[in-house]
Amino acid sequence: MTETAFMQVSPTELPEILRMYQLAFKPLFDRYHDVETTPYLETLTSLTEKARQAETEYDFFEVDGCRVGMVRLLAQSATTMRISPLLILPEYQNRGLAKLMLSALENHFPLVTCWQLDTIIEEPKLVHLYQRAGYQQLPDRCEVLQPGMTIGYFEKRL
Repeated sequence: MTETAFMQVSPTELPEILRMYQLAFKPLFDRYHDVETTPYLETLTSLTEKARQAETEYDFFEVDGCRVGMVRLLAQSATTMRISPLLILPEYQNRGLAKLMLSALENHFPLVTCWQLDTIIEEPKLVHLYQRAGYQQLPDRCEVLQPGMTIGYFEKRL
């Protein structure tokens, strides 16, 4: 049986989050050259500012004792949580771990009944992942960031 765990990130571990962002989001940055919203260009200063926000929590995601990814959670209310971003390190991708993480989040936060996230619509693999995990695209919410790059918003209600 696969054992999963979330380990809350301490301020001293933020450089590790920055490294993970650079590894996981480089392919998307190279494809879209999005300098406004990409996690790839985050700085330690901006991560530190976000980590200090009362509604923000950064967690490492571990599978069978191995750190495979991370997630930033933003509490929108007592029952609504926003994921922004979620990542699986490149060497662990294509193993179903992102879907496993989404499911593990629901178990880890049983009081959350509404999960929200967004992704690049032009990335069918990402859209498919979230839809397979039960997320519905909100038809009235999308944002064109640049030609060929549209952000779609998704939600899952439990």
